[in-house]
Amino acid sequence: MHRIISSSALVILLLVFGTSSAKAHDECIFADGFGGCDCVPLIAELCDGIDNTCDGEVDEACAAIHVTNLPPIGCPGTFNGGHIAAGANGQVFIVEFPGNGITPGTLHIVERDGTVILDANTGLPDAASRITRTDSGRIFVRGNQTSPDFEHQIFELNPVTGATLEPLFFVELWADTVGFYPGGLAVDASDNVYVGAASGGLIYRVAGKDLIEYGTGIGNNTTMLFSHDGTTLFVGSGTKFGSVAPGGNFEELHAWTDFTVSAMTRDAEGRVYVGLNTTCDFNCLPPLAIVERFEKDGTNPIRFLLSNYRIRGPAYDPLHNELLIHAFVGTALEGCSGITGTVFRLPLLVP
Repeated sequence: MHRIISSSALVILLLVFGTSSAKAHDECIFADGFGGCDCVPLIAELCDGIDNTCDGEVDEACAAIHVTNLPPIGCPGTFNGGHIAAGANGQVFIVEFPGNGITPGTLHIVERDGTVILDANTGLPDAASRITRTDSGRIFVRGNQTSPDFEHQIFELNPVTGATLEPLFFVELWADTVGFYPGGLAVDASDNVYVGAASGGLIYRVAGKDLIEYGTGIGNNTTMLFSHDGTTLFVGSGTKFGSVAPGGNFEELHAWTDFTVSAMTRDAEGRVYVGLNTTCDFNCLPPLAIVERFEKDGTNPIRFLLSNYRIRGPAYDPLHNELLIHAFVGTALEGCSGITGTVFRLPLLVP
């Protein structure tokens, strides 16, 4: 085990997304190109000695940001590129996806005290790049074999230890659908599991070894999430974010020019958080990622800005009402051994 707590500052700017002139609180905004600075209110009061909410008070009921630095690992493996979910006790579950069709995926756990368990589960499917937590607290992982067997697998994990539960939830997804390659993973309020096809855009409900068509998404259906009331499936892929109703087609709600969707989650109130990376991905120098929050119906985006990091989050911890972010620094040119990761937790204090 490793216990690594970072004392270095992680720059997180929370600001209202509206016009292109929006800046962080401690920067000047010149509405007419001249004159003084406007105070731009942030969503929450951070513990940074600045009046973030523009109410004349500093650090009142402020939101502390807990940061854990993760040790880098060597090739093969992309530990710091894995997606995340919150464990039952507020841990961060991170999946590693080797993606070579031979090496099993691995689950790593970051405890709230900063302890990092690097190999909590070394029996996950290859390319285990999607992990999700249900409203009832169950955790599912989706993988796909790139070996000649073409077995696409969905495992359920113990929400405390991360161990694989028996029997396996599903195996050999490929067998009944020729050419199927899985994209996003979502679970509805009744714990029915859905997978998006990365080819053709179709979305299916998994029923044993059968796939029941739900609707038509977009692109690779990179990430999927049901709305708070379970009536709408949100889908993100490429530069687009939208919804798919049962039996329907993708309806675009928002699109970006320079960012692509990575993952999304929602909080206890049903607001949706979408993580995005710049379209140049790892080769950006420096890289850039953002998180935008939408209302329950997928409208009214508010931007959470992450500078100089790539993200494979966010996730939501309902036990502590925290937004969890898994971010990492590095470029594809450096190789996976050059990537180091960070997990941070942002308390959601403001409704």
